Amino acid sequence: MNKLKTYIFLLFPLFLLTWTSCEKLEIPEKEHTSQQEKKEEQANQEEEKEAETPPQEEQESTGENENTDPTSPGSPENPQDEEMNPDLEELIYDVMTRGISEETAYTVYDFKVNIPIVLEKGTEGAIGWKDAYVQGYIVGYVKKGASSMNKTIFSAGDTDTNVVIADSPDENDYNQCIAIDLTTSSNKAKVTRQELSLKNHPENLGRKVIIFGNIEPCKGVLGIVNARSCTFIVEEPKN
Repeated sequence: MNKLKTYIFLLFPLFLLTWTSCEKLEIPEKEHTSQQEKKEEQANQEEEKEAETPPQEEQESTGENENTDPTSPGSPENPQDEEMNPDLEELIYDVMTRGISEETAYTVYDFKVNIPIVLEKGTEGAIGWKDAYVQGYIVGYVKKGASSMNKTIFSAGDTDTNVVIADSPDENDYNQCIAIDLTTSSNKAKVTRQELSLKNHPENLGRKVIIFGNIEPCKGVLGIVNARSCTFIVEEPKN
């Protein structure tokens, strides 16, 4: 029994020393683990920030895309609409409000220049192919069966299907003329054809007339078809 106590007494200090050493070794391990966890947490936070913030090159690229967006106002590919030229605006208004009466009848120049400009600007829906009055001098006719103004005959002739008018009674350039299609589609059209045609009235050559009909292509250029009325203008003799 005394030997056992002596043995225990000798082993107890050894056990105490061993326990103290183990306890001291555990502390650094915990501290080491804690520091590593902090580093990992900090690294995760930095990764999250990088994910939320795009790289600088990407930001610059995005900015360039915004500046060159074709749909954005002022971009080179889609500039803002410029204001309409005042002269063009006045011309459109003039063309759109004329031709509705004998007093406001269009000229041949309107048919050759002004009306095509208005139609080119996209106002065809407004002007339509409308009924209108046009004035000019009868200077000839387009040869029977021809479909182009280059077959214009500047004299009285043997056809009653059309007449050619110009802004001058002495015109002999078909490019400065328009054709008036004479039909028999109605009683008014028949009467107009009878009164206008150079076949029936060769004396009409050189006379000024106001004609009412549809604005449509005729003999390859913009003219009048289905003429339904005409009024001859008596001009005072020139001194």
